[in-house]
Amino acid sequence: MRETLNITTFDKGIIAAPDQEDIALGACVASTNIDGEVETGKLRGIDKVSSVSASYGLNIRKGAFLRDGSTYDFIGEDSNNNYIVALTDFYGTLGSSNLVTSNVSAATCFTAHNRAVHVGTGNGSANVPKWIGHIDYGQFGNSAPSGIVVANAECASVYGTSAGQFNITVGTGVLEVGGARNYFPGKTYYWALSFIYDGYQESPLQAAPGVTPPSDKTYYPITITAYGGNSSPSSFNSRISGINLYRAETDVDTSLKSSYRLVKTIGINDMLTTVLGNKVLTYNDYADFSAIGAGISYEANSGMPETLTTSIVNYALSTAIEGYHFVAKCYHASIPDAANYIFRSKELRFDMFDWTNDLVRLPEIPTAIIGYEGRLYAFSENKVYRIDPVNLIIEDIFEGAGARSDRSVCVTPYGLFFANSNDAYRLFNNEISIISEVIRVSSSGNASWQTMAFGTQYPIAIYDAKKSYVLFLTSSSSKLRAWAFHIIKNRWDYWTFDDEVATTQTSGAFAGKDGEIYFSNGSALLKLYGTTNAQYGWSWTSGEIGFGNNSQKKQLNKIITNGTGTPTIKYGTDGGTVTTNTATSDSYINSYIKTLQLQVSGATTVEVDNIAIVFRRMVGER
Repeated sequence: MRETLNITTFDKGIIAAPDQEDIALGACVASTNIDGEVETGKLRGIDKVSSVSASYGLNIRKGAFLRDGSTYDFIGEDSNNNYIVALTDFYGTLGSSNLVTSNVSAATCFTAHNRAVHVGTGNGSANVPKWIGHIDYGQFGNSAPSGIVVANAECASVYGTSAGQFNITVGTGVLEVGGARNYFPGKTYYWALSFIYDGYQESPLQAAPGVTPPSDKTYYPITITAYGGNSSPSSFNSRISGINLYRAETDVDTSLKSSYRLVKTIGINDMLTTVLGNKVLTYNDYADFSAIGAGISYEANSGMPETLTTSIVNYALSTAIEGYHFVAKCYHASIPDAANYIFRSKELRFDMFDWTNDLVRLPEIPTAIIGYEGRLYAFSENKVYRIDPVNLIIEDIFEGAGARSDRSVCVTPYGLFFANSNDAYRLFNNEISIISEVIRVSSSGNASWQTMAFGTQYPIAIYDAKKSYVLFLTSSSSKLRAWAFHIIKNRWDYWTFDDEVATTQTSGAFAGKDGEIYFSNGSALLKLYGTTNAQYGWSWTSGEIGFGNNSQKKQLNKIITNGTGTPTIKYGTDGGTVTTNTATSDSYINSYIKTLQLQVSGATTVEVDNIAIVFRRMVGER
């Protein structure tokens, strides 16, 4: 009696298990370019990539989007020459401009915040981090700068008498007739400036020489000079939006110096008086802290120690979590092993680092850091560190799992995914699980996780929001490959893109504003699934099918496929090579077998809804 074995679902993906006979009927031991997001009972190729540009973004390894209203610019690393570039008007008229062309290492990182991208350029002494963004205010009554502004990330003190610097001059004290006596002999008074960047970040303090009154005084006139403010306003850091004037004094009895307390905040556009080529402002300080916000100490206002003279570190890794900017794999001249440290910025002030206090030291140099569910995670090749981002303590260490590089980690709504040369992993509900176990090795010699090419740049982990995949991109013979893990369906697919997408060591991938994925390969900037009316050729190879009894002889009558177009059907029997025989759908075969292995493949637009295998058991024969 003839029987029919129907394969109606193809929802289990690849299971490259050691024993193919244990593989579920809807699974496969190998496949290429199968789209696991289509209807459950269908074999279909993934949509082809499309070319976004053959002129711009050809070597973008990573980066972040900078938004200005409805315009998006992509700030990224052009790894062909280690430049920081802008892909301008990314969703409009795409263009490109070089932003930083020197002292950029291959280890860059990008963190977007407000209207800027904070860029780490490496952990060498010359790898100065950058601030790249938009500024909506001018200085000294001038217009705001247009386009993308590139500046050093450090909120530096610019105290001095050269063009682009500010200075304090303390005038002669005045005792008003009948006025209060606010300044006294025996005390020394100090005035200091800090500089406001971006409207909310503050530089370290810089003080003028102290003044000791010869007699009681009511006030002191404090003149702040912006050198070159009129003659060369472009010499000023365009991020500076204002100045904070602070004052400290010594105690008469102990001579101890008080904390610096805020006297007045001065907007950069309040300095409009021109003297020679400079801009000046004079403020009569009555020592009463009457201005709005006055009286607060510098340390309380900025969160930084008065004694700190620099507030930045050079870094190669970064992430943002809980309103803080974390940087790692660092360099600082005062910390010999800074590469082992993670430093935390002040809250919401991503370029202000108290590198003397806000830090945590790791026992090894991290390969990646990322924020996830209120915790900071740091990785090495075979360890994961969970860190409390508020108290800056290592809460737990997970052994045996790790990340190859900072590009081998990605956050999704369904967990934190990461990979090294051994496996791919998922962190969810504070537990790490290996997700690549079913593809780690292949008993049939097909592609597996451990046959991937793990160069210094791979794998690249990236979340595909459109299809709920996590893609682990790699390269084989300079061609793009992807192990694709469907999070919802818990299945693996392997994509070769028909060997049409080249790769180089400068290749990279990044997600767009709507979760779409872009890939640069040295000759083009491409968009995954960008061609919706054409698919890659695909193949699907079953496990060994024994029809319930592997040792019983059967007569194989037909292999029938239903769907769109004409697929190619190949098969092997009794453990033989799967490509040995070729069949035509619904045509008689009449071959005697014990087990069967199928390979079904299709060119673009070919789809298979189900597979039916018609056979007859040979009762009593073995």
